[in-house]
Amino acid sequence: MKFLNALASYVPKVVVKQLIMLGGDDSSHREEVPFRKAYETVVVFCDVSGFTKLSENMSKSGKGSEGVASNINKYFQMMVKIISSGGGDVLKFAGDAMIILWPKTNRGIGEDSIAAQLKRAIQCSVSIQRELDQAALDDCVELSVKIGIGVGVVSVIHLGGVAQRMEYLAVGEPLLQAFRAESHAEPGQVVASPQVWRLLLKAGPCGVRAAEVFQDGFVSIDLSERIEPVRWRRVQHPQDVGVGQNGSAGEPFDLEQRIRAYVPEAALPMLSRGNFEGGMKWTNESRRVAVVFVNLGLEEYHLLAGNLCPSAG
Repeated sequence: MKFLNALASYVPKVVVKQLIMLGGDDSSHREEVPFRKAYETVVVFCDVSGFTKLSENMSKSGKGSEGVASNINKYFQMMVKIISSGGGDVLKFAGDAMIILWPKTNRGIGEDSIAAQLKRAIQCSVSIQRELDQAALDDCVELSVKIGIGVGVVSVIHLGGVAQRMEYLAVGEPLLQAFRAESHAEPGQVVASPQVWRLLLKAGPCGVRAAEVFQDGFVSIDLSERIEPVRWRRVQHPQDVGVGQNGSAGEPFDLEQRIRAYVPEAALPMLSRGNFEGGMKWTNESRRVAVVFVNLGLEEYHLLAGNLCPSAG
């Protein structure tokens, strides 16, 4: 079970839970690829600032790409610790940025309501800025982050099925809100979409104040104000929802194979049971590679249609 949980840590919790819900070998529980799952959720987009200067400093010091990777990893590690303690689920790392979800976890009452999740996400975002803005790292390098927040319904689409590989893709208006909000932010700021701000006002006093309201309705949050704490139950780890247990999730080996299909293929050689039992050790790796970037040419309305229309998948 320990190995299975280690493997599951490379995949977002929302994806692992969906794989568990699909059941075992009984085909009646399986979804035909592609399939999707919709969530009412809060989306936080974090974009690290200072990457260019970091790269220049690492090049001058002779530490090169390993120095860049080490420092970015340290910064992400500190951010993820705050995110995890606040109930967030990192959906994607994208270079020097990350996308985090705070999905509603129950029936929308009490601490599991979308308003409570939103307050929790804002608390977490403010904590990141208070603790990690202009964080001093190696060789006089300082990193900061710009944060944007959106809210609404997101669809996680599961694609692939070829060569035992799968991929997940999130679409929906909340992501666009978060991206646009981040574009309004300066390093060290948290910016909320108009939809986020309206929900906060409707939810009642929580200590969140506006530092600046932009003409298009986006709001920069005042980081100097004390935000009212929101009580919450710790987010379940994969083992708490059945990973590695017989029953609705199927046999552990079956679930392991399904999770492995979503883990980046470059990481799989290191993620074997033999390496795990012997104590996995990680190092930065540099390779000469050919890179192919494919742009599907999807416009914003395509992403929204993929979230809202039943036949859009």
